[in-house]
Amino acid sequence: MGYWPSYSEISPSSRAAYLDWLAAGRPGGAHIGYVFLFFYGIERRILFDIGEIRRGDEEVQTLVAEVTRLLSLYRHNRSFNRYASEFLALVRFLAPDFDYKDLDPPRAKPGWDLPFDLKIGLGYIVASGDPLPASWALSWLRLYPDTSLRTAARRCEREFDDLFEIRYHETFGSGLIVRRNKTPLSFSYQPASSSFDSLVNVQADQLPDVGRLSRPVRQLQRLAESVTDELDQYSRWVGRHGERDSLGAIALLPLELVGARQSEELQRLRDKIDAALDGDETATVLTSEITDGFPSRKPGVLTAKEAAAFAGLLDALGVGLVPDIRYSKVNFSNHRCVAIFRSADRHGRPTDKFLAASVLLQLGAAVGAADGTVTAAEEELLATHLEQALELPLVDRTRLRAYLQWLLQEPPKLNRMRSRIRLLDESDRSLVARFVISVAGADGSVGSDEIKVLTRIYKLIGLKSEQLHRDIHELSAGPSTQPVTVIQPDESSAYKVPTPPEAYVEKADRVELDPERVAEIIRSTREVSDLLTEIFEEVAEHEAFVPHDGSRGPDEEIPAAKAIVAELMDPAQAELVQILAKRQNWSRSEFEHAATQIGLMPAGAMEMINDIAFQCCDEPLLEGDEVLEVNEFALKELLSDT
Repeated sequence: MGYWPSYSEISPSSRAAYLDWLAAGRPGGAHIGYVFLFFYGIERRILFDIGEIRRGDEEVQTLVAEVTRLLSLYRHNRSFNRYASEFLALVRFLAPDFDYKDLDPPRAKPGWDLPFDLKIGLGYIVASGDPLPASWALSWLRLYPDTSLRTAARRCEREFDDLFEIRYHETFGSGLIVRRNKTPLSFSYQPASSSFDSLVNVQADQLPDVGRLSRPVRQLQRLAESVTDELDQYSRWVGRHGERDSLGAIALLPLELVGARQSEELQRLRDKIDAALDGDETATVLTSEITDGFPSRKPGVLTAKEAAAFAGLLDALGVGLVPDIRYSKVNFSNHRCVAIFRSADRHGRPTDKFLAASVLLQLGAAVGAADGTVTAAEEELLATHLEQALELPLVDRTRLRAYLQWLLQEPPKLNRMRSRIRLLDESDRSLVARFVISVAGADGSVGSDEIKVLTRIYKLIGLKSEQLHRDIHELSAGPSTQPVTVIQPDESSAYKVPTPPEAYVEKADRVELDPERVAEIIRSTREVSDLLTEIFEEVAEHEAFVPHDGSRGPDEEIPAAKAIVAELMDPAQAELVQILAKRQNWSRSEFEHAATQIGLMPAGAMEMINDIAFQCCDEPLLEGDEVLEVNEFALKELLSDT
């Protein structure tokens, strides 16, 4: 059978085989030449008699249905796919009762040019001035000749399409408005049958040839790049592990895609959350219980990256988490319990006001842990006061209640707390001291109930109550009662202005504070929060962010060198890859030292090695900033012989 078979010219055995195929009902699996022989007849019948046969005629409907069936069976053949697809598009368009709204945006690219169906649909939409629907925009993007989608968009096609539609509407509202161009749409069909001596030309002067436009496609391509970036981590997981529905995989999806995801593991997590909350807004739960089934490199604890991914997963389920490492630098998995709460705002990061309130609650809990003088009831009163004084939004009020529950279950550890407090210098103590007064008095005044707690906090950080009274006096509103030096006297005065008596504060129901001074001090919220995290947390921040010590265990085998390294890298770069293979984590300074030792510029070496890794497996070899993590999947692709 030649490429252009003719029934009169093929061998007798081929004619017999063709007749057998016809008699069997034209099933799949036959030589493609027999399919084309049959297609020639349909093509000739409809296109040669196009003026006499209408689409609504029973014969045309039967023939079109048969071509559609054959296309579904032999779509894998690119030649037949192209001819049959273009033939069906042409027949649909030539029918008098054609309505472009009956078209579905095509997904397959039968040839190098845009499919005729796509050109027709785009032409009608643009001619009408309507916004471009997301489905047609995605079809245009995918089938445009110069579009080359990256691995994440191809490997995770369903997720890409869903997220593209979401981001498309966020960017363009009801749809992109494409200005009509002047070039009319025309289409030339090259019949497969050699019985035609010319092309079948169609001129649609009423429609613009939108396929000639490039600016709208560039807009769609920029959007696609952004969507692909969002899916990169998930795509790498799928490529590395070969599965899409574990908690570890789903946690890497953008939030908008998690809610509609269904998997047994995700449903179990939802059930645990529902059981823990039991209709309440907040609850505490054992960390091991809620994180059971979530993948981690180190048993019993999540790395900072994993803890952030888990918090993001809960966000997508409408559940908040405290402490949240994304905002507080506290890794909840280092604690026995964690607090959860219902949150309608899936993107609601805590405000600085919440962070300020949590600092004061944390100090109150520390006082209670140190000497038992602040009770749970007083903590509740303090939390209520802070909600009102700081005018917290609803989600932060709920978050603060959850944080209080967590503090009552997980009070600061005394051994670390006391040793770290002793190391604070005077400026840090003063910063914390003035800060807690400002937070307690954020409503413009401090009362006797707050002063009782503040006195104990001052004692905790090694300051005397007299200092509290002086600090409150300094922050109080009204003219200063302290002496002001206008000119230095010849000799020192024999008298001193006395320290304000305790009764000045203790007997007052409320002391008014200067709002501007208070607001200025509260701006140091994050600085104070970071300082207290160092004091109260058992595990230092840098320890939480490193998955483990970085060295390989005795049973972990370093992959052997592979030819691809020699082909794509120079000897020094290949040597650096072999050095990196010895450990899974490197500090940036260690990496820079290793690169320098073998004569490489560290920044350039990292960029080149990652570029080569991307060529091999679409993933970088080195990830991270201060701590560089060796991507095991990329390492195996570079060094393994398979």
